Amino acid sequence: MFTVLLYASETWTLKESDKKKLLAFEMKCYRRILKIKWTDKVSNEAIRKMISRKTTIVDIIKKRKLQLFGYISRMDDSRLIKQVVFSRMDGKSRVGRPSREWLDDITDWCNCNIQDLFHLAQNRKGWKDLILSSIGPDGR
Repeated sequence: MFTVLLYASETWTLKESDKKKLLAFEMKCYRRILKIKWTDKVSNEAIRKMISRKTTIVDIIKKRKLQLFGYISRMDDSRLIKQVVFSRMDGKSRVGRPSREWLDDITDWCNCNIQDLFHLAQNRKGWKDLILSSIGPDGR
C-alpha cells in the first residue's frame, strides 16, 4: 500500500520527528481511504482495528532495516558496502552533538552493541526470530 513511501526506507536514519511525521501521514492515508474526517473524533486505535492492522509504517521500516543489517553482516568481508557500514573514519570529528548514524537505530531497537548484533546476524534463523520479536508477528 505504501510502496512509494517505503522506497529505500531501509537506508534512512530515523529521528523522533521523522517517526511522528510518518505515523501522522499513515493515519491521514487510512482516514482518507475510510472517508473519516478529522472532526469525527475517531481514535487512531479504532481506525487500526477497522482495517485490522497491528503494525505501523515505522515497524515496517524497522523490519526492513534490520533485515538489511543481517544481510550486510553475512556478506563477504571484501564487499564495499560491508566495509562502509562497519568501518570508522580517521580524523577529527565536528564540534557539537554527533549526528545520528545508520547503526544507531539498530542498536537502539535491539538494546545491544554492534559486535553482538553482528554475531547474532550470522545465524539466519536466530536473526529472523530477533526481528519478529522486536516488530511483532504481523510485521508485513
